[in-house]
Amino acid sequence: MEGCGRSTPKQLLYHLNVALGSSFELETQILIVSDLTYIENIKSNILIEKIQEIIKMIIGLKKRVKE
Repeated sequence: MEGCGRSTPKQLLYHLNVALGSSFELETQILIVSDLTYIENIKSNILIEKIQEIIKMIIGLKKRVKE
């Protein structure tokens, strides 16, 4: 991840926020393509679950960096 090479926690937090925003955007896009039936619901559900796991990990990392 790009932010991990940064020299300050503030810079890392900035990049974690960008990653978090991108994760939410991707989740929305998957919901849209699922609604439009470009992918099967079962596949979109699996992807959404994985994205939500990543979101939780990013939030956890943000908390650790803030400490």
